[in-house]
Amino acid sequence: MIIQYKGENEECPTIAFVGSHMDVVVADKNTWKRDPFKMEIDGDIIHGRGTTDCLGHVALLADLFVQLAEKKPKLNCTVAGVIIVDEEAGGSRDEADVGVGRLMKEGELSFLRRGPVIWLDCADKQPNIGSGGTVQWALNVKGKLFHSGFPHKGINAVELAMEISSALQRHFYEKFPPHEKEKEYGFECSSSFKPTQISTGEGSVNQIPSSVRMW
Repeated sequence: MIIQYKGENEECPTIAFVGSHMDVVVADKNTWKRDPFKMEIDGDIIHGRGTTDCLGHVALLADLFVQLAEKKPKLNCTVAGVIIVDEEAGGSRDEADVGVGRLMKEGELSFLRRGPVIWLDCADKQPNIGSGGTVQWALNVKGKLFHSGFPHKGINAVELAMEISSALQRHFYEKFPPHEKEKEYGFECSSSFKPTQISTGEGSVNQIPSSVRMW
């Protein structure tokens, strides 16, 4: 769902709040101390499935646009909100699904390029990336298969992948160093670039691997 409160002219920049999602994780009622399918208010605390991930953010964003609609301020920027429905599924993969991936593919979110995007999906009270998302990547490396007794005649794809991964990480951390405000805002970690899986091609323990895929 895309909501926009237009600025004073069509050429003005856009400030967008993206990431709040209406879908929630699966819950087993037997593992909860309270009924996860019923909202309970205890003082200033709300209990229930999805209150922090991420229905509270949906309510916050909806209230922002209610106030904008009621007060009708004249702004020199357009305020936009994108509420998504496929975050917990890791993004829609079926062409029939309606998710942020399909919106991107059909150009419905191209207006976001006109200004900053604030990702609104966090349970804390300050900006952070303690629960940061991911940009998926994969590295395919080709080497040369040979018997491990003659490693000089082969090209070890695992070693190549490790070297390339290290170089990519060095470049990433030089390009995106910690921000000076991270400590002030209580960031748990800075932006990171990490491989999490590695797979080799066909072969055995006594062979120099000829191919590697790293994620």
